[in-house]
Amino acid sequence: MPDKIINELCAKYALREEDVRIICEDPAYAQFFMKCVKIGKNVPICANLFIGEVIPNMKNNVEYISPEYLTEIAEMFSAGEIISGAAKTLVGKSADEHISPRKIASRDKMLKITDLEEISAFVDEAILLDSRSVSDYISGKNAAAKRIMGGVMRKSRGMADPIIAERIIIEKLEKIKKQTEIK
Repeated sequence: MPDKIINELCAKYALREEDVRIICEDPAYAQFFMKCVKIGKNVPICANLFIGEVIPNMKNNVEYISPEYLTEIAEMFSAGEIISGAAKTLVGKSADEHISPRKIASRDKMLKITDLEEISAFVDEAILLDSRSVSDYISGKNAAAKRIMGGVMRKSRGMADPIIAERIIIEKLEKIKKQTEIK
């Protein structure tokens, strides 16, 4: 593919030149990727998934995954509905099962958990199981909240929204801290 087209793709979609060169090294790759560009809005995410997850599997099968499914996965990731590991997994599952990535993510519980009550329950459990971190936090070691976060992520299989979880952890730890100061 001429450098002019490569430069245009880089500029228009904020892609790295080396990524565009990989995508354009095979006409089948370029054709597939251009279909994704026409369908979706999240071209850089599509490019990353395409290079990392599709090309290694596409060598044996040009029809490995549909451009529609790949762009759907990129949009789900961009919207914060799934984490990067789930996006990678969805590429393979969508290709194998020929089912919408959204349906697979829902069925296999791959969607990010944003429900406050559900995350709060994970936080409660993590706090109960890690009294040392709670004590450390109360004594002023704020980094101990990160260990509680680790417990929340283990309990939620990495699916709890980390921003929401962090807010709930801090709220609960501060409440515990205030209760111990009163006593």
